Amino acid sequence: IDSDLLEQIGSLTMSRPADSLGEVRATLTVSTDSETYVFTVGAVDGGSVYVGYNGGIYKESASLFGFIDSDVFNYVNKLISYVNILDVSEVRFEYDGAEHSLSVSGSEDDLSFKADGQDVDKSEAQSVYREIIGVMANAMYGGDAVGDTLLKATFVGRDGTDVVMEYKALNEYNAAAFRNGTAYLTVSRSDIDHLKDTINEYFSSDEG
Repeated sequence: IDSDLLEQIGSLTMSRPADSLGEVRATLTVSTDSETYVFTVGAVDGGSVYVGYNGGIYKESASLFGFIDSDVFNYVNKLISYVNILDVSEVRFEYDGAEHSLSVSGSEDDLSFKADGQDVDKSEAQSVYREIIGVMANAMYGGDAVGDTLLKATFVGRDGTDVVMEYKALNEYNAAAFRNGTAYLTVSRSDIDHLKDTINEYFSSDEG
């Protein structure tokens, strides 16, 4: 979810006890690396809303949960393939039977790159990387059956933690975006085709 929504959730005080939730409208689960927080959102009472948390019921400002009645897509982070380049040692690409790799080394002020093992220009490599992580979601994924993988990009983490992006065909217009095996969002197939063209052109020119 986007940072504005997290900021709203972080503004909860749970300092005004209440007796009853009233009609339950939603359950919100927020997970971090080490903790999971579950909020039950109940009835609105004027400018307040009743919220259940950790066995208690509280009154909070209704504005903090205004998103409950909105389209959830408005609040998700649409940069689905974002991975900080400083956390990556290599990106491996698989598409249409082709395989390529872009290696990253060095620090923020002194990055260097190799394309399929060959030293390459830093600015061109960074431009390609920005394209890879710049894919934007266009809708929520509804769980429909998917077809073939159009593109797979594996971000090999410097700390040993990888991020695997797989874009799988839904229909002639859209693809489901799987991040580490789970898909919540879809992307335009034309965007994935453009990304594949960019990757293919980059590695083809490097070979030349």
